Amino acid sequence: MPLLKYEQIADDLRTRIANGEFGPGELLPSGRDLAEQWSVSRATVVKAYDVLRADGLVVARQGAGSRVHGRRGADRASCGRTPSWLKPRHGRRAVPATGGA
Repeated sequence: MPLLKYEQIADDLRTRIANGEFGPGELLPSGRDLAEQWSVSRATVVKAYDVLRADGLVVARQGAGSRVHGRRGADRASCGRTPSWLKPRHGRRAVPATGGA
């Protein structure tokens, strides 16, 4: 099953961070810029950034943009290998089943 757009954007950013394009503490592209680049709505980009924040890779402050998390980025640089939280995720998150009683 193909990845959803927000998953593609999150994976692309994760790869760019892993490759050193964005280092610890560096500002990531704005939501507006990514939305234009990927031809998607800003809401789609926000969802991609939400995934990266949930993974602990990105920190965001309203009005200040999103940045690569400094501590995790430093851990990545010091260990010499890519940790699992930086690798692209191709599975979707499980959605709890709802059942009647």
